[in-house]
Amino acid sequence: MVFGMVKHADTIRYQFAMQLPNAHHCSHEVSPELQSLLQQLHQLGLPGGQVSILPANGPAQHCAFGWHFQGLWPKQVRLEHAFRYASLSKVLTALTTFSLLEQDNISLTSPLLDLLASPGPFLDERLSLITIQDLLSHRAGFDRALSGDPMMQAEPWCPTEMSTLQSTMLDFSPGDRMAYSNLGYCLLGQGIANQAQQPLKTLIQETLQLAQFPSIQPVEVGRLHSREVGYFYNPPDNKAALLQLNPEAMLASGGWMGTATDLSQLIQQHLPLWYTTELSISNDEYLKNCDVTEWRQCHGLVFYQQRVSDKSIHYWRDGSLPGVTALTMLTAEGDVLVLLANYRPYHWLPFNDQLGLFVSEFLRQGNG
Repeated sequence: MVFGMVKHADTIRYQFAMQLPNAHHCSHEVSPELQSLLQQLHQLGLPGGQVSILPANGPAQHCAFGWHFQGLWPKQVRLEHAFRYASLSKVLTALTTFSLLEQDNISLTSPLLDLLASPGPFLDERLSLITIQDLLSHRAGFDRALSGDPMMQAEPWCPTEMSTLQSTMLDFSPGDRMAYSNLGYCLLGQGIANQAQQPLKTLIQETLQLAQFPSIQPVEVGRLHSREVGYFYNPPDNKAALLQLNPEAMLASGGWMGTATDLSQLIQQHLPLWYTTELSISNDEYLKNCDVTEWRQCHGLVFYQQRVSDKSIHYWRDGSLPGVTALTMLTAEGDVLVLLANYRPYHWLPFNDQLGLFVSEFLRQGNG
């Protein structure tokens, strides 16, 4: 009965917020194209969020839009509200890895087991074939559709019980295909932390100089931060489902939070490093044979790739948790967009795909 009352209350709050007048606050005058995008976000069902756009040429635009609940009352979302980054946290892990690659501390072909210094023996000998490149590009052999996602459990075995790796069976041979994996990024995080002999949180904070971006912080365990936006939940999603996740274990795959403004600026600052590293695998057989005109098909070292015209490719990744939708997209010209929102439908994947296509079209229009 209590669950039913909470479920009903979540639905009422969401429906009420969607009936409120459209509201936004932006750092500059809103262009017709951005006004259209904000309208599309509302029509898609997002009650509130932030969008940060850093054009390669031109002024940055940072917007907060819509509503959240603070206690019993709806309040407008503000630019200073923090949102959970969900899987956009993987961008931080990847950029930290790229920095270590640049310093020649590791290479894309470095074996995972060498970084972990795992003694074995291993039930699946193919674990010895997993490289950093496999982990970054989701080709390490873990398929959550076949064997589940331990990182979404309250107590994942990674990164605290690494001996579990000895009895783990891969779902396919490393490098054979792409299958999205939170576990792969957890192992990557543990591997680079072990190599650097630092806790992963410290390694990421110091490598990316996160003091420049004060809103970007690890998600707190079991509660919402005082600066965090209020989320809306689509049953059976609920607040308890969000808070039962283990952000400390998910640090490499989904354990960071902050504003869209800070994340977009962090990504823009590291564009040269990302581009140089991505270019190093341009002759990769998987990417050469992948159809980049298909949405959510071709994944590089940190982003999916989507060809939008003969001259332009968009690079993107998304994230989703109960109450959370996140998306970042880059153009080949150097534009950066980050979108964070305080709602997701329970069956979120088609929703995220539609959202990504809206954003891709918005950026395509901006680049002729």
